[in-house]
Order: sequence, then structure tokens, then C-alpha cells
Amino acid sequence: MKKIGTVYSIVENNLPLKKSAILNTVYENYGYVLTVYSMAERTTISPERLTHPTIYFVLEGDLHIDSKEVTMTPEEAEVHTLQYIYRPANSLWGFHTEKDCIFTELILLSTSEIDRTLIRNRKGFFTGYISFKQHDSYVKQFVNDIHLKADIISMDCNTSFDMVEKGAVLLTCLEGNGEIIHEGKQMSFGKLESFEVPSDEHLTISTKGRMKLLRIVYL
Repeated sequence: MKKIGTVYSIVENNLPLKKSAILNTVYENYGYVLTVYSMAERTTISPERLTHPTIYFVLEGDLHIDSKEVTMTPEEAEVHTLQYIYRPANSLWGFHTEKDCIFTELILLSTSEIDRTLIRNRKGFFTGYISFKQHDSYVKQFVNDIHLKADIISMDCNTSFDMVEKGAVLLTCLEGNGEIIHEGKQMSFGKLESFEVPSDEHLTISTKGRMKLLRIVYL
């Protein structure tokens, strides 16, 4: 939590270095691990077997998955900007890139309560995971555990969304733009920008257009 109270870009803070694949672990607790991967063009990460279910989210570029799963199709093995993919426990995956790629890896628990739709669909766009509710905001949760929760928030035109969570919050804007009000400070907030706030602190997001947000709460 190094950027508390400031709008920032995960992409700009993790720009790839030539011929390198860099891992930046930003959260690790209770068995959950959130890591930002920065892979330069034509780099690889050797296959590894993870014992826990994992969700990947591509912030920029195209991620190519090298998998030993017979059921994975060539189409599934390419994950593009703003797409997520669900990785089942005990699967053997590696990665390679043709161009620069930045993505996040969220390792969950074997007991994690994960939305069945996300598991069944396996891959998709978080922006398509939730619809808009006319004249209101709407929340759809895809991880619901004691120590970590994750959801997508949609906001219709001319709406606001207030939150005070019993845990630290990481927000990332997926679509649209608006404003954040935190501790009396008003900041613009747009696509692929992120914002972090500590536990029990009030935050308000408002928008004149439509917005969709990814929210992770560490409890």
C-alpha cells in the first residue's frame, strides 16, 4: 500500500524493462498473494504448478499462456487487455509475450468462495461481467472470503458511490471517468487508474458518465 490517497497508474509504475520479466508482489497475507507482472516483448516465464486457484487480469498487452491442460483451446490461451482468466488449482501454466505486457495475478485459497459464473466462463472482460442499473450503482462480487473480497462496481450517469470498508481497498477504473473525494480532496479518476485507501476511511466516487470499477478489499 505505497500509494495511499493518490491516484496512480499500475501500468506506468510497472513499465517493462527490455528482455526482462519482473514480479512485484504488492500484497501477501492469510495465504492470498497479489502480484503485478511486467513482461517485456519476447520474454517467457517457465511453467509452474500452483496449488491454489488464481485469477489473472491483463492491464496492457497480450498474455500468451503455455499450458499442459488438454481442455485449453488456442483462443483461451491468449488473454488481451482488460480480460481476466481463471486458473484452476494444480494446473501447470507458463507464459510468453510477443509484445510488452503488464498483468496482475491474484492467488486465492483452496477454500475461497468464487463466483460460479466466473469459473464456468473461465475467461472474459470484467467490463462485461456486470451491467448498468438505471440511475444507480450496482455491485457484483466474484470473491467473497473472510479476509479478501473482490467485486465489480458499475455506476450509471450522474451517480455517486460511497464506501467505508473494514479493510484496505484497492480500486481500479475499468471504464469511463469520474472523481474521487477522500479526506476533503477531490481528484479526477479515469480508465486504468488506481486508488488505495486504508481500512475505515470514507471514500466517494462520482461520475457524470458511466463508470465500471474493480475493487479488492483486504480484510
